[in-house]
Amino acid sequence: MERIFIGIPIAGNAHKIIDGLIRPIGKSTRDIRWVPRQNRHLTLAFPGLRPGSEIIRLINLFDQTYQLQLPFQLRFTAFERFPDPNSRLVALTGPVTEPLQQLLQVTRDLINVSRVEIEAKEFRPHITLGRIRRGKNSYPAIDQQTDITVKVSSVVLYQSTLTETGSIYRHLKESRLGRQKAVK
Repeated sequence: MERIFIGIPIAGNAHKIIDGLIRPIGKSTRDIRWVPRQNRHLTLAFPGLRPGSEIIRLINLFDQTYQLQLPFQLRFTAFERFPDPNSRLVALTGPVTEPLQQLLQVTRDLINVSRVEIEAKEFRPHITLGRIRRGKNSYPAIDQQTDITVKVSSVVLYQSTLTETGSIYRHLKESRLGRQKAVK
């Protein structure tokens, strides 16, 4: 059994902008454990613990599912505690756009075809940037407007291993968007 999820990796110039956003807070407190750059992502689906047979089915369908999708830009408009002002997560959040909604639907279809069951949840796009340490909920509100654009050009099937110092992510399969043209 492996713990897996499907997500959009964050790459390029977005990291510099995100680093600039969190740097002043990071210098002023040690109460937040920041997510390392290489672990930043937007989760599309979280199947959780799955047997190898289900993971292989997902991998085998990954390219044909995502390579027909076109790359797009995604905006994040707020830097805040997520999902509410008292939560321990610090995240970038943004609206569900039409291209993101389409990518989400394609991901749900992939999961259904692969016979992987997941819990149906409301999708709220966010990139987790940090976690406020337990017992530090009195930390002041983090609520800033932002305008950060992330290029969405690939989707990854991640393996997640939990450790005492945080999660370790490994790419099991990555598909670049727009590699194939749709057949009409």
